[in-house]
Amino acid sequence: MNNYETVIKLLFLGNAGVGKSSLLARWQNESFNTSIPSTIGIDFNSKIVDITMASCDKPRRVKVNIWDTAGQERFRSIVYSYYRSGQGLILVYAINDICSFLNLSYWIGCIEKTNPEALNNMIIVGNKADKYLHRVISYEKGKEFADSHNAFFVETSAMENDKIKEGILLLITKMAKDILPQPICDNTHIPTESDTVDVNCSFFDTHGVRCII
Repeated sequence: MNNYETVIKLLFLGNAGVGKSSLLARWQNESFNTSIPSTIGIDFNSKIVDITMASCDKPRRVKVNIWDTAGQERFRSIVYSYYRSGQGLILVYAINDICSFLNLSYWIGCIEKTNPEALNNMIIVGNKADKYLHRVISYEKGKEFADSHNAFFVETSAMENDKIKEGILLLITKMAKDILPQPICDNTHIPTESDTVDVNCSFFDTHGVRCII
């Protein structure tokens, strides 16, 4: 018997060298390797996580399957067939690599042709935030691109293990809310000064999570 309620399938997409595999290694087992080899074709990873869909709800357990796709052009015919498998997308560029940012539109176009529904569940990730001295894509530019595609946005650093878990969980929680039955909360409670405020996190800024009450 499965010890999780549903399976969420995600695709990692982006140019070679933007750090997709390093992000995935951090997410999977908190590891980081400066000499991690480039992905050849497809790399598959799976992890069971607990998410909270509402303040009144108990943690919900979901299984997350992630396909890490190779960014090199010679492998694109191989990974193309996997595009239909994903329910959501983690689209990665490096903040110090202009070509990886410009090619985001190419990766989105690939999904539009094969699996357009996955575009409804997407997060744009500006990786290598630790390379801020060599930044060529501003935070505002990345956020603007994400907003134009109705996607979440976060800047991360695989090296410093910064905002990786938060970004992926943001996407997973949104998808789980669309799949799993919604918790029934008792709205008759009258708030008191000792109550914590329930917030709906909308996006990240460079200082942490910015939320709208």
